Amino acid sequence: MSALLQPLLDLRARHDPAVFAAMAMRDERTGDRVTLAPHQNRLIRTWESHRRSVQLAPSGFAKSTVFACYLAWRIGRDPSTRIGLLSATKEQAVRLLRLIVIVMQGDEFRRLFPGVAIDRSTADELTVTGRPQTMKDANVLAGGFELSSMLGARFDIAACDDVVTRESCRTKQARDAAYQGFLAVTGSRVGPTGEIHLVNTAEHSDDIPHRLAQLPGWTMQKYPGLDSRGRSTFPARFSIEEIDRKRNELGPIGFRRALMCEPIDASTLVFSAEVIDMAKAAGLSPYLSAIGGRGIIGVDPAWTTGAQSDESGIVHVSIDGNGVRHVVHVEGLRVHHDKLIDRVVALARANRATVYVESNGAGGVIAGAIGKQVPCKALNTNATSKRARVEALSAELASNRWAFSQPLGAPNEELKKLIDDLETFSFEEHCGDRLSALFIASEGARLFEDRPRGRIIQNFDLSRR
Repeated sequence: MSALLQPLLDLRARHDPAVFAAMAMRDERTGDRVTLAPHQNRLIRTWESHRRSVQLAPSGFAKSTVFACYLAWRIGRDPSTRIGLLSATKEQAVRLLRLIVIVMQGDEFRRLFPGVAIDRSTADELTVTGRPQTMKDANVLAGGFELSSMLGARFDIAACDDVVTRESCRTKQARDAAYQGFLAVTGSRVGPTGEIHLVNTAEHSDDIPHRLAQLPGWTMQKYPGLDSRGRSTFPARFSIEEIDRKRNELGPIGFRRALMCEPIDASTLVFSAEVIDMAKAAGLSPYLSAIGGRGIIGVDPAWTTGAQSDESGIVHVSIDGNGVRHVVHVEGLRVHHDKLIDRVVALARANRATVYVESNGAGGVIAGAIGKQVPCKALNTNATSKRARVEALSAELASNRWAFSQPLGAPNEELKKLIDDLETFSFEEHCGDRLSALFIASEGARLFEDRPRGRIIQNFDLSRR
């Protein structure tokens, strides 16, 4: 850039936060300058034009980096600005503070705002030079909702980054508590003319951002990963191939929530958080054991193994003497059907288990191949049988008849995926492959318990009567 144009660009950057962000932002890997994506420019324009805003974007959309640039610009413009960085955890808020510090230490900030520099910086506070000497509070405080150091602090801007966690959305009680905790911090610390801005991913239709968006004076913006024509809205980070990979990993509902900013709606869900938590707690109980139980393996097979194909789901259930179903093994894999058959047969032999296979399409062929080596039954799935399995599993979970075994004291990654499938299941969507396998295994367990029992009949000599 010529020496004549640089002063003009600097002048624009002092007055326009989007121009400043484009100058200050750097690629995290290469350190090169970046071009603001359309959603990043819209994030900034919304902060400029509204005092109360909620903006939802997928994880990885660099919303925190843009937020840090905007907040640094506000401090540069007015070093008396007081900002509270709020997150669900203190660690996340501290991360945003570090990003602000990095921006303020950059050459662009120092050139554009020479009278403002970092005077004091700790893990959760930032104070700058050039501010009024009568100012008592730090320019920036970072913390979670529970942070006691924020008591008594007053903010001109409450900058809220990822205030919602999956755990805080699981139950109505958890959502109420999170919302009240948020109001406790912001309600008394941001004045009527102050600003509150939230950036988050979409989690639940009744979470903090969605509750706030319904209040007068609030605006909400969403930035989904795909536009109306199916094109990536942030191709610099998310190619179509990467988006397709995410779609396969997360399943339909998880994908819509994580990438398309469509939150979970509790009215469409079937399995409540309470019954899932009961099964998790039972899996940690020292009084329940799956050892020696009757083995059932449910399989939802996938015939193809491409990058966009469904996974083959496998769930091993052990039924103990009291009829409790212990989920002792879960996995999803993309392998050739021959390897899938070998894997299932090996699991069945090792655990002396009966295999039940979803037989729609090529599943019948796979069930036949497995049945030549170990006990195996094919189960067809249609709308009626699917609903029956869902309703039966829901009733069994509510009756405390399931235990999600966790030998290491916490769910492993595969069990987490199964639990996520349960938490997001609705009849309107195709369910995850692990959950499909659990439905098959649960029907197998019922078939095992309902099987006819052999009886010994005493023969009587009627001629003696």
